Amino acid sequence: MLEPSGPEARDDPFLAPDPVAAGVRGARPIVSPLGTGDLTWDAFCDENPDLVPWCRARWLAALAPLPAPPAGLTESVHGLHQLAQHVLAPWRYQAHRRIGLRWTLGGFGTPFVHVDRQSRVTDGLLVRQSGDVAEGMTPSTLGEAAAWLGGPLGAPPESFTPASPADPEEPLTVRPDAAAWVGEWFGFATRVLEEVRVGEPDYGRRRVQLWPEHFDVSVELGAGPAGGTFGASPGDADHDGPYLYVTEWEKGRLAASEWRDPAFPGVSLPVADLLAAREQTDAAVAFFEHHRMLLERGPG
Repeated sequence: MLEPSGPEARDDPFLAPDPVAAGVRGARPIVSPLGTGDLTWDAFCDENPDLVPWCRARWLAALAPLPAPPAGLTESVHGLHQLAQHVLAPWRYQAHRRIGLRWTLGGFGTPFVHVDRQSRVTDGLLVRQSGDVAEGMTPSTLGEAAAWLGGPLGAPPESFTPASPADPEEPLTVRPDAAAWVGEWFGFATRVLEEVRVGEPDYGRRRVQLWPEHFDVSVELGAGPAGGTFGASPGDADHDGPYLYVTEWEKGRLAASEWRDPAFPGVSLPVADLLAAREQTDAAVAFFEHHRMLLERGPG
């Protein structure tokens, strides 16, 4: 299950129980998006076609192609990034001294903490949930957002270095259509990265997470010189728009790739190339798998 989030995991550094783990077989079958259970969500939808819209929205089965990003995405990405690093991550850190976020339906947010509490952004709305009650609002400033959630403003200095300062009076400009697209992008990326992750030996030691300081979804795969970070960004100062990427931990392992990126030690695939693919999910998985092979092969 990729979404909704499971409860907070207390015994390791991750967000929540592994969403695609094989689990313990029992009387009730385990349904997984990636074949790690007794039944895939695609097979489940074949038997229950009325669930197709629900599963498609959560990137579990019957996947739909990503639409093109809306105009004016960059300004909204900045506002969403500010909420991630200066509002949601501090809220989670206050609860359990962890900063990692995750994709949530329509956006991104924390896992459920203290069993039944979650803070998230959904289609541009800031949402606080306690139990079954969810409330949303559109904050006009960073300070208003933090105050409404009841958490601190600003990245905890001992946790990470933010990409930009926390100004309580900073206006938040987040268009709903742009925020919804970023939510779809993170959902797509989470599904793809989970698929790549389960091909890793002992894959349960790695998790896909959304890192607030970088505002990207990523997972670390491989070990030692053959390792790298595999991820998806909605755009940043060095790129015109969203992109998939792989960074190398040992310089030169990805030198043979045609997708080399001058902005960092690694490679990137622009969203335009991905949208042009006949099967976007397959193209993204192939991009990641190709570069995992290059990392394993090494220079030369």
